[in-house]
Amino acid sequence: MNEQQAGGRTRGGAVFGMLFGVNVVALVLLGVVLLVLLPKMAAVYADFGTRLPAVTATMVQVSQAPAAVVMGLGLLLAGQMALARLAGRGRHLVLFAGTLLEVALIVVVAFAVFLPYVELINSISGSNASGG
Repeated sequence: MNEQQAGGRTRGGAVFGMLFGVNVVALVLLGVVLLVLLPKMAAVYADFGTRLPAVTATMVQVSQAPAAVVMGLGLLLAGQMALARLAGRGRHLVLFAGTLLEVALIVVVAFAVFLPYVELINSISGSNASGG
């Protein structure tokens, strides 16, 4: 019986570790997109005079405060870990919900980064079609 309980804890610990790892990877990905990719894309959009949608302009403003981005992502992870610790048996659910939240954030940030790209491509292709 003790071996089964120990095996259950080990399996639960592995799931918790996996969810924690996914959370860390998602937060690192968000950080890289916000702090590295978004400012470069914003510069390209500015060079071409592309008007930024509100969501993109907001993300650009957020990315201009790297300390706040890092602190916000760190607090998000710390908050998840604190809630998971308080949840006891439901800790996996807390981390899973946090993972879903991070995936939603990744989708919003990706949308914010690449939405103006579509407008930029359309404007370039339209100018080439009329010019040729």
